[in-house]
Amino acid sequence: MTDRRLRRATRRLLVILLLASGRQTPAAEPAASPESPRIWGPAEVVRSFCLGVTRTPLGAAGHRIGVQWRGGGVGGGLEGGAGEQVVATGIHFRKTLLRPGPFRFAARGRIGLEDRLRSDHRGVQGVFAAGFESALWLGETKQVALYADREVGSTSGTWNEFGFVVRFATLH
Repeated sequence: MTDRRLRRATRRLLVILLLASGRQTPAAEPAASPESPRIWGPAEVVRSFCLGVTRTPLGAAGHRIGVQWRGGGVGGGLEGGAGEQVVATGIHFRKTLLRPGPFRFAARGRIGLEDRLRSDHRGVQGVFAAGFESALWLGETKQVALYADREVGSTSGTWNEFGFVVRFATLH
């Protein structure tokens, strides 16, 4: 019996100490620091330049892989594979939805043109894309991101695109 009471009393004492250690009196609060807190990336609306690689699965036909570049809301890309070559350009936008610490979760979109040089759907077509991305700031000016988009072409149907992006932002 005494052993059980001793354990119970020890647990109560530990709980009380834990609760008391979490409290601070107003006199014990530290003075405001003149240093600013750690910055994870610049403001959400920034000038940035990015380079990325893409993979577009095409079902039984295989997939296309490519490169992309973007800056100032406009960009372009080149993709090839599965008997297709695609040159793309357009207006890109991204809206951050969540930003816990250095992480960013964003909705993204693109409106643009694609020129399919070798394909069953040869020629220029309009494209609309919408998707999501998960990103991580690696300091104040560098970010890496993974994204998934669903794209709709005016003559070639719909497809998915996945990518990895490295962004370089300017602070202003």
